[in-house]
Amino acid sequence: PVREAARQGLEREGLQARDLLEALRDDPDLEVRATIRALLARVAPDTKVRDDPGAAGTDIGNVSGVVPAGTFQERVEAFGAPFGAVFEWPAFEDKQLPPTAVRGPWFAVLQVLLAEGGLLLPDPFGNEGLCKPLLAEGRQVAPEATAGPFLMRVQEVTVTHALAERRPDRDGLGLQLWWAPPVQVTSLTAPKLVEAKDAQGHAFRPAQIRRGTTTHGVSSMRKHHDVVLSVVGANGHQPLIKKLAVSTRIRFRHDHQVVRFDGLDKLPQIRDRSGALLDAETAAAAGKDARAGHVTLEALRKQGEAPRYQWVVDLRTRFSRDVPRRSAWMRITWSDGSVQRLHVQGGRSVSADGSLELTARAYPKGENTPAAVELIWYEKESEQEYHFTLPNVPLR
Repeated sequence: PVREAARQGLEREGLQARDLLEALRDDPDLEVRATIRALLARVAPDTKVRDDPGAAGTDIGNVSGVVPAGTFQERVEAFGAPFGAVFEWPAFEDKQLPPTAVRGPWFAVLQVLLAEGGLLLPDPFGNEGLCKPLLAEGRQVAPEATAGPFLMRVQEVTVTHALAERRPDRDGLGLQLWWAPPVQVTSLTAPKLVEAKDAQGHAFRPAQIRRGTTTHGVSSMRKHHDVVLSVVGANGHQPLIKKLAVSTRIRFRHDHQVVRFDGLDKLPQIRDRSGALLDAETAAAAGKDARAGHVTLEALRKQGEAPRYQWVVDLRTRFSRDVPRRSAWMRITWSDGSVQRLHVQGGRSVSADGSLELTARAYPKGENTPAAVELIWYEKESEQEYHFTLPNVPLR
């Protein structure tokens, strides 16, 4: 009875109870955890990548929730900010929009929100999570499909006609796989043709079987991957693939975390994993487990002479697991608002207790000075097969 009364009270409080509910969503008590997550689903869940992949491992990169009322630009930026997405806008007419309930793969939701303002995604996200939407009017939309935090698009089609041998023409499909800003891909297999049929139901077959795995290192900040899939029509060269289904196995890091340091005139600076600033006395008095979660920005110094001087950052923290240690990187925000990745010098130093020390540098543009430094890492790593079904792929 007591638990039921508490549940009903939390449900009545709605949005005001969200912070409390979020703090308890991973409670070790199975009953409490299930109740809290059910309540969160009822009280306007926010849009965020789910941490729990679920039994089938298919929920990573799916978002659900309510985008609040506001101008078109405010709503898209509010959706993208928790995922590290930033936008550079073209000239367009902004407008006020009501709340929108969203649910689905990350890119699919973003495209729905952009379409409300007559915009589309022309290119993958840039290295720093930058997206440059364009006006949709008058632009041809390439065939694409979304799954989790990924989008696959057919960028181009080429036809190969053999002159010396009697072989059928081959269609080369230039596929591009995009991933959302809060995801870091470490490897993916060559795409496999699952099914391809023309408008009459005739099948295509692979012109050649590509095998192998492409690996992306921790220093790679790319948010896309290009590959060519060659197919041959069973009924000669056809003008259209009505249905194209492909799959690829992707290993990627997710559940990204960010600790931001500003007020850089006062160093060293200690923050906990939530980003809260700690004084040295409080940090020293914390228990061993709490201290392990602290991040310390030790120093920020200017080296060299203009015009090729650089800013060097020294940072220290400790991770208990390997994925955060291997995936951690830093970026700097300059006084003009621009953001740049910091390049780690001499690799990363890891002690036996998991302590991580990073020394990184960046060259400013013009007279820029550092405004903020961020440490970014990923808590989890997953691997799973993703399937994409792309409709109406033109071959001519």
